[in-house]
Amino acid sequence: MGKAKVKAKDKTSQVEKDLKGTVLKESGRSQSVDEGASIEQIRDILFGAQIRDYEKRFARVEQRLIKEVTSLGDESRKRFDSLENYIGKEVESLSDRLKAEQDKRAESVKQLSTQLKDTNKSFEKKVGNLEDQLNKNSRELRQQVLDQHKSLSDEIRQKHEETSVMLEKLAQELRAEKVDLATLSELFAEIAVRLNDNLASTLKQKLDSLDNE
Repeated sequence: MGKAKVKAKDKTSQVEKDLKGTVLKESGRSQSVDEGASIEQIRDILFGAQIRDYEKRFARVEQRLIKEVTSLGDESRKRFDSLENYIGKEVESLSDRLKAEQDKRAESVKQLSTQLKDTNKSFEKKVGNLEDQLNKNSRELRQQVLDQHKSLSDEIRQKHEETSVMLEKLAQELRAEKVDLATLSELFAEIAVRLNDNLASTLKQKLDSLDNE
């Protein structure tokens, strides 16, 4: 628009220069024109219509340029708004997808953490149950050993008492019957064999009982 005005002014200046030259020429030729007439009046008389036509053309060109510039600005603004809306939607969509992915990963981490906690609790519970069972079995085994030891001790004591009674009885019989030394030796040997057999049998039964348990 500014360039069009400059061109119009340049053309007007050129026309004025031509007009001045023409006026100078005509002033020398024509005697009917007063020398005091203003150049503006002469210019209007000779070139007024042409200048006005130029001005109208320049005005139309200027209006057309203004209209085109305005249209171009509107079109550019529409395209820019459309591009801005598109970019905004794409950014929003990308942000939504990113947030959804972050939420999904956070949920997966949360589930994994819960599973690990549950597994740890289950493992600790199983270890605790195993320790309790081992302690229980140890106490039961210790009690069984104590019971077997007591039972074996009672049985040995009983056998000892029975042997003492038998020996006392045998001594009384020997004193009463005055058995010879050979008979006494045989009786002692028999008593020893019987005691060894009974004691060995008892010990074997107790050991077998412990192995089976």
